[in-house]
Amino acid sequence: MNEEFITNITKCQNALLFYIRSITSSSEEADDILQRTNLVLWRKHENYKPGTKFTAWACRVAYFEVLAYRKEKAREKEKLQFDDDLLEIISDRSIDLLETLSHRKEALSCCLKKLPEEERSLIEKRHIHEVPVKQLAVEDTRSDKGIYKALARIQGVLRLCIQKELAQ
Repeated sequence: MNEEFITNITKCQNALLFYIRSITSSSEEADDILQRTNLVLWRKHENYKPGTKFTAWACRVAYFEVLAYRKEKAREKEKLQFDDDLLEIISDRSIDLLETLSHRKEALSCCLKKLPEEERSLIEKRHIHEVPVKQLAVEDTRSDKGIYKALARIQGVLRLCIQKELAQ
């Protein structure tokens, strides 16, 4: 097993769990299916072609694990389940959404780097570190309203930048 494969499987865990949760009925099921999927990915690591989209391949493996899990549960007659055609549609849309989110995340990262340090710091404090606006206002010697206005203006700049990045 090579280093690239290990890096890829580690990096895609959140996306894979998001994908599986989007096509299953509970978090517990999704967790079980993620574990099964990881085992299959490890066993089939030779089938992955380096340089191709790892997450898309992993999601396809997960899709088949969801189908297998559903068949097991259907035999147990546990609960009502989506029909296979509907599951395929949901699966395809979830993969599209994952790709869209990935592109938006890359664009956001690029746009954050373009912000002046003071603005980037304010955004990070508020949205990453979840510092309350009242505390930001005290630290920055501005009013709460001033902080809200600054955040809104910066978010508007980021929104436009992201749109431009995605259009390229």
